[in-house]
Amino acid sequence: MHRFVILALLLLALATPCLAQGEKPAAEAHRTDTPVTVDGLLDEGAWQGIDWNTGFTSASAGAENRGAPKPVEVQTRFKVLYDEGQVYIGVECDEPDADKIRADITQHDGTVWADDCVEVFFDPAADGRYYHHFLVNTKGAWYDDYGADYGLVHAKLWDCAISAAANIDVQGDKWTMEIAIPFAGLELHEDAGSTWAWNVTRERHAGGSLELSSWSPLKKSFHAPKLFGTLTGVEVDFRRFAYAIAEPNVTVARTGGGVNTLSIDAAVRNGSPEARTIIGSAAIFGRPETKVETSPVLAPKGKDVTLAFPDLSVRTSLPTALVQLELRDAESGAVVKSAVKQLTADYRPVAVELLRPCYRGNIYATETLDEIVFRVKLATDVERKAGSLFLGLKSAGGEMIASRTVAVSDSRGLLTLPAADLAEGTYKLIVEVGDAQGKTLKIQETRIRKLPAPSEGNEVRIDEHGNILVNGEPFLGIGWYGGVPTHDPREDVVALQNLTIPSVIYPPETGSIGKLFAENGIFSVVSVENGRLYFSFNLWRDKEKGDQIRGEHKTLPRPSELTVDCARKVVEAAAKEPGLLGYYIADEPEIHNTRSDYLENFYKLLCELDPYHPVIVTNDTLDGIVTHGYKCADILSPDPYSANLDYVPNFMKRCREVLRPGQAIMLTPWHSSSQAHTTADYGTAPPYSYKVMRNQMLVALTYGARGWTGYTSSFFMPEIELRYGLPHVWRELRFLEQTGAIAAPPPDEALKIESDAEIAGWIRKAGDHVYLVLVNHKPGARDATISHPLLEGVDELLVMSEGRKVQVEGGALTDSLAKGDARIYTTDPGAASF
Repeated sequence: MHRFVILALLLLALATPCLAQGEKPAAEAHRTDTPVTVDGLLDEGAWQGIDWNTGFTSASAGAENRGAPKPVEVQTRFKVLYDEGQVYIGVECDEPDADKIRADITQHDGTVWADDCVEVFFDPAADGRYYHHFLVNTKGAWYDDYGADYGLVHAKLWDCAISAAANIDVQGDKWTMEIAIPFAGLELHEDAGSTWAWNVTRERHAGGSLELSSWSPLKKSFHAPKLFGTLTGVEVDFRRFAYAIAEPNVTVARTGGGVNTLSIDAAVRNGSPEARTIIGSAAIFGRPETKVETSPVLAPKGKDVTLAFPDLSVRTSLPTALVQLELRDAESGAVVKSAVKQLTADYRPVAVELLRPCYRGNIYATETLDEIVFRVKLATDVERKAGSLFLGLKSAGGEMIASRTVAVSDSRGLLTLPAADLAEGTYKLIVEVGDAQGKTLKIQETRIRKLPAPSEGNEVRIDEHGNILVNGEPFLGIGWYGGVPTHDPREDVVALQNLTIPSVIYPPETGSIGKLFAENGIFSVVSVENGRLYFSFNLWRDKEKGDQIRGEHKTLPRPSELTVDCARKVVEAAAKEPGLLGYYIADEPEIHNTRSDYLENFYKLLCELDPYHPVIVTNDTLDGIVTHGYKCADILSPDPYSANLDYVPNFMKRCREVLRPGQAIMLTPWHSSSQAHTTADYGTAPPYSYKVMRNQMLVALTYGARGWTGYTSSFFMPEIELRYGLPHVWRELRFLEQTGAIAAPPPDEALKIESDAEIAGWIRKAGDHVYLVLVNHKPGARDATISHPLLEGVDELLVMSEGRKVQVEGGALTDSLAKGDARIYTTDPGAASF
């Protein structure tokens, strides 16, 4: 045995307390008030006098992974420091073959795990359901992601601006590393505290074969947060990092010399305990020399402010730019929030947004349209030269149906062209930009089609209020991901459900869609996902084709001929079914390495193959809604799986930030705290309580949800909370649907809610009655005063499902809401039966 290995094992035996089998190790973080230079040397005084945490055991596959944890011969040790802004990890890796260390990756988010590297996992909430994950190699290159559902899924597109450096000591048979991770860049929620779920692991290649080791004993996978150890002593007030940066608005201008400029503005919410004056900055991620800063702006507590950033320069060859946005406290200079956003850098000199027709630029047989309504946005370099806009609607044969000219100064609002009595066919909406002398600068043409009624099947579209319409009638979906349990003996409960997603069909057979619709009135969303096309066409029989269709979404910019052919056959078979609601394009694509351009091109294909049915996508992460969501689907159906009451609103807000006119939202709510709460590998937990489920569904309604397909129906019949709790919520939603309240257009004036924390609110008038929904999705109980013109003249409101009434005076009411309360108030006497 190598003398170094013998010494290492002796030191390990002396330095490491023995853990009983199944016991989790604990480490302590130490506060430092002296600077730490991240150079990989660990020579600052702050590191001295602190005990190492060691005792790494094998996590490699094979015999050593069975039974009691077995220490590895080549050991690793770490220390943890922190200050008010960052956590620092110092790592020392024994390496008798230091000259053979593998270090090929130099770029961010490369395959760092293929090198000798260290991985750090932690969850400041100490639960492990959601956790941060960083890998760093000996060149300081790092990969980062954000894990969810106890390691089942990983948001690989999540980025954090860390600092990392390493030093290889060949003579000393070791290498050392320092990592600094800013608190401002983390996903910190209200449950973040001083004790973290924590683990450090190592991938060693220098010995000639892969050796995996872990500080906290693991089996099978590093992504097992239920088995992580703990880190204590991180005594930081994380509330001061409670800022949120909404999805930015971006205008791209061309400046010449191969450079575009991004004009960025973003809403910022201050969720910290006090008002602060902040300064925003924007820079290309990894290039601090590109940074631009805003002027100081006062951010009131609990309020939104909008920051307008100075122009940021990018190369014209980049269709998107990875931009790091930061917020600094103007007084102390401390960074309080850092977020990395993928923003468009695609130059569009003239952008046209159709508002009517709003859905896919099509006018449908069930739609009456007297005029085309649209907005025009000019890039700043074009607007500076522009004098007027010529607006025209031209037929396919070249006839100008309508036209007019407006000054640029009059073009910033809604623009219209008459369109009554258009014949079926294809038209062009023309926007021609002219300068002050009448010279044409730019021309933008947008296709508009007037479609006949479908010859078979149905017509499904989305209106300007986000309502899903089937043959012109509003549709509210209630069902399940995976199939509606029609074997439920309660006929009335089965009748409340009308939607299943995703359905796999085997063209030309579509009997499953027809049977569900004919017997139970249940609509189906048919899957065209690559993995499910594999089964639809039995491609497991042809390995070459099967491997291609299952993997191409990770490598190709657009679907191959094979996928196009398969998708066409699915559409041809399903489109004629009156029970078809739409097509399911992807399941959580952002965590499965799916290329966003692949999905966008797939979506365009589906729109051409079937203009009568929407495309639906499910997103697992907030950023995925932006990168892989709204650009590739008509209906966003995110699946936020957490009992945290603020989690669903965060997803709904992100959807609302990016939705275009003619897009809708559904929700795939999870009703259990883990993938399957009966599966011990991911932790055992009961279904969510009735109060949580009702809160999530009603808060989703307030943000515009028009459907709920819970994950998953296999939980429904065996679970008391679901079997008897959910039908009551469904009945409440059906009542609001049948009264016409849900599909009613929103009032012109916003609902005014006065409270000490955010409360979600929604108000509508349908017929002679008012319907009001309030949801308390923040911690704690609170009183709220609500006012709106629709409440003027109302004396009292019935509180649905509670059997009580509240008084209304002068168009306002006051009520108390406990934590998690969700209330439906109405003047409708029909609600008294609930």
